[in-house]
Amino acid sequence: MLLASPHEFNRFSNLKMSNEAGRKALERPDTGILSIPLSYIPGDSEASALALIRALFPAWIPDKIEFVKLTQGINNILLKVVNKDRINNPGDALLLRAYGAGTSILIDRERELLTHLLLHQHNLASKLLARFQNGLLYKFVPGKPCSETDIRRESVWRGVARTMGHWHAVLPTTSLHHSMDGKIISTPGPDIWTLLQSWIHALPDDNPTDKAQCQHELDRVINELAETSGPGEDRFVFAHNDLLAGNIVVQATAADGVELVAFIDYEYAMPAPAAFDIASHFAEWAGFECNYDLLPTRSIRKEFLREYLRSYDTQLGRHLDQDDTERLQRLCDEVDSYRAIPSFFWGICSLVQATISKSDFNHHQYSEKRLGEYWDWRHEMDGSRRKEGKAMTLRERRWAQET
Repeated sequence: MLLASPHEFNRFSNLKMSNEAGRKALERPDTGILSIPLSYIPGDSEASALALIRALFPAWIPDKIEFVKLTQGINNILLKVVNKDRINNPGDALLLRAYGAGTSILIDRERELLTHLLLHQHNLASKLLARFQNGLLYKFVPGKPCSETDIRRESVWRGVARTMGHWHAVLPTTSLHHSMDGKIISTPGPDIWTLLQSWIHALPDDNPTDKAQCQHELDRVINELAETSGPGEDRFVFAHNDLLAGNIVVQATAADGVELVAFIDYEYAMPAPAAFDIASHFAEWAGFECNYDLLPTRSIRKEFLREYLRSYDTQLGRHLDQDDTERLQRLCDEVDSYRAIPSFFWGICSLVQATISKSDFNHHQYSEKRLGEYWDWRHEMDGSRRKEGKAMTLRERRWAQET
């Protein structure tokens, strides 16, 4: 926890934005979002963060500004910003998120910004306040971030299913742009498969055999799975795609005891098959340590999907008297068929990150783990594991377990 001091702001920032005219000059005309021509510098964290906050709120008193470093996030730096003059107004807290070095290779930051604005229009994200040269400032989402234990509690996973159903029902599945009146409009654009393709292109050429194999597997996956139908008429939904525990915030409890949750961090949010988003979330039940005994069993997955479909239909104004058993089972089967595709996704992502990341996280090791899950699934699906007389892996056994 850091308390800023006035001299640190003065020595760091040459910006003079003490009035509304100065701020307006830096607003992008298409979004109305303030664009601050400064960077967050990890080696000068307190001073650079204070300069960014004072550029946004010049009236805030430097020695009343408190920064709290948050732990979730492998590549990004997350700071909660609190004005101690307004300590009784928790809604005034901000989040400063600085991008990890080199991550623009992985993530389209312009698309991420537009996604945040779109979600805010649908009351599914907090207000975006400003962008700076290597990050964003937005309203802090109040609540309690899920732990890896919380994510498996029934009251929480039912809340996740409801919020996911909300996202998938109401958000557009096309590319995002601004109209002249500041609204988000959409046209055909990138999706989870084109993102994966861009990552494979970004892999180093020093091992062309591995790169060619990744390309072969992507082509194979798309050919086999990309036409899955999902919960509605469109084969894609607008998906979060990174619903690990730290990206789920518990905000309140509904009358029926189910937690009301919000999703945060939209770096990978884009159109994808619903089964991908759901299977990716289920995989996160195992945590970063990949403890496969913690994955949801078949019966729990089915109840999650039942809750998800109810929420999806409710958002679209469909109030069904009873469950559509055939539709539910089809979605269960689709999620099962996607159970290792997020492993391939994150395995490729970690291969790229291993070449650019400066964090202490072992991306090489994590990539090997996740791609190993993918190959275990492949060997299960093509029957080679049985032909070779090998035992089913723990992850595959857990996915097949009924209760």
